[in-house]
Amino acid sequence: MKPRVRRPKSTITSHKKALAEAVPDGLPKSVRAFYGRCDGLVVEHDIDGATEEARIESLEGMFAGDFTAPVAHKSAEAAIDAMSEGPFCDELYSPEIDIANKRDLARANLLLRLKLVTRIPGESAAIAVDLYSGSDTPKLYFVQDARDAWPLELTFEAFVTLFQKYGARRWYFAFLDAKAGREMNIDLGAEFDASMAPFSDDAVSVLRSRIRPAKSPSVTRERPAKSERPATSADDADDEASIERWWRAVPALGVPYLEDRWERDVGLLLARGAAAVGAERTLELVTAGLRAAMKKPPSGFVWAFHGTKEAALIAAPNLTDKEVVLLVDWMFIPAEALVVLARRRGWSAAKLDALSKATQYGVFEKARIMPRTSEVFAKAAARMK
Repeated sequence: MKPRVRRPKSTITSHKKALAEAVPDGLPKSVRAFYGRCDGLVVEHDIDGATEEARIESLEGMFAGDFTAPVAHKSAEAAIDAMSEGPFCDELYSPEIDIANKRDLARANLLLRLKLVTRIPGESAAIAVDLYSGSDTPKLYFVQDARDAWPLELTFEAFVTLFQKYGARRWYFAFLDAKAGREMNIDLGAEFDASMAPFSDDAVSVLRSRIRPAKSPSVTRERPAKSERPATSADDADDEASIERWWRAVPALGVPYLEDRWERDVGLLLARGAAAVGAERTLELVTAGLRAAMKKPPSGFVWAFHGTKEAALIAAPNLTDKEVVLLVDWMFIPAEALVVLARRRGWSAAKLDALSKATQYGVFEKARIMPRTSEVFAKAAARMK
């Protein structure tokens, strides 16, 4: 499959002054060389009758127009304020991140100094780069849900080469370590295989060989940190107690990865719950688990933020409008998932448009929410029209 690649003309000269302010020590050599040749690039593939487009950001996009050097924040309050006002709020970082210790603060400072390389279409994920390590081999990171960043073990030059060939498909999972897969509660190999299925060249098998087979939870199970989701297995038995915890971690379903998978996965989970305790009881238990988490004080909002989007979709028929808005806000529920939630509630596009307008000023029924929430409702409404 031959990609089409467009390379806009370099703007590095016109950005010379801005870059000197943003990166006082200068861009790493590999990054400077790339932007000296072009101002980002666009890759297109024709897959299954549709055109997929992915792009490496221009210099302007990489900094989101904010050419200022990052500051290392020494307190949680300062870091949260910076994330609230930063140009990549809700993309590379979020003020909803829980900062309870020095390790959390270090993670927040890392996220704040990352610059955008590419957005992953259809996901709340991105590839970003740390330009401030003082090295000519800058570290790339896979950032998910604007709160977690996992290092990618490849150079910037190698990233550009592979991106030009495969776009934003999940080839880069080959450069994550096994710990990243455990923390994301996914099988990196299975996700890689499903995403890269349209490509059959020899390089794909070479990349695939880098991924270690996922270990069965029965062989090894790491104790999750307080802010991590506990791992689950497709073979774990379902009962009322486990189903009520689906808000925290849903069981592995053993099905291929799909970007727009929400209706399928919710259907599988409902069928699994119905077989164990009945359909109505499943709905009651998942709703109860979500509501119990949402009653925690502000310092505990991290538990809602870490909750599973699938549980919010399952519980949708029982939720109030305010609960839906808060879950969309806290859990970063994407537009494609919100469409499934809306259908389960019997909402129309007009209802989603109304909620978009009601949330556009960052407040809904006296609850503060992020500005992006209104945009998510608008995008979901557009998908339903």
